Amino acid sequence: MFGGKENFGVLKSPHRRLTLPSDIFATGYPKRELTARDCPFFTSALLSMWDNIVGPRIQCEWNMFGSRWEVNGRTIEYIANHTLNGEICRTEELAAAPGQIVENKLYVVADHDIMVSAFIFSCFQAKQGPCVFSLCLLLPLQNKASYLPLHKLCEQRMKECVDRLTALFQQHSETSTVLDMFADEMPKFMSLVDGINRLSLKERLTVRTTNSYAGDGI
Repeated sequence: MFGGKENFGVLKSPHRRLTLPSDIFATGYPKRELTARDCPFFTSALLSMWDNIVGPRIQCEWNMFGSRWEVNGRTIEYIANHTLNGEICRTEELAAAPGQIVENKLYVVADHDIMVSAFIFSCFQAKQGPCVFSLCLLLPLQNKASYLPLHKLCEQRMKECVDRLTALFQQHSETSTVLDMFADEMPKFMSLVDGINRLSLKERLTVRTTNSYAGDGI
């Protein structure tokens, strides 16, 4: 079951680059390339973990590298930091039911013209014990109106992704092994939602553009 309430907020990116303890790990996480399309529904996804020593740490990034839709590294780090910074005191609460409490938060990063749907949950890791994670979907702000009607569907599918990820962490002690086995889950899900969005009927249809239009006599 999903815990908590959906929250909607606005993140304002800093004018100056702040050096964070987790920056020393910024280049040490796997990056998976997504297939770029002319107008993708989602542009990237991000898995982050709260580390009690260094703070938010990026675990994996899915991005459209080399395309005009690529989300730059500074924005990725900013989102990872701000989706987990407020969860430092919730480790015990979320760890009480690993993978069962999934809290969703929606953010608008206006300066970068993107919207973030973040799913907060906990996983038990063999080497670190219970840890708080965030699994984020990033999409262009122009797709906001199209995403909101699909949010409940995305929420349910992301819960299934969390279940899969939680089970993998319980079965394997190495994070690299878990990420290798989980890597294809996000692209499949993102492609599915993109297809639903492209093939779904528009809210408003002009009769003249349908086969039901029989001329002025209709």
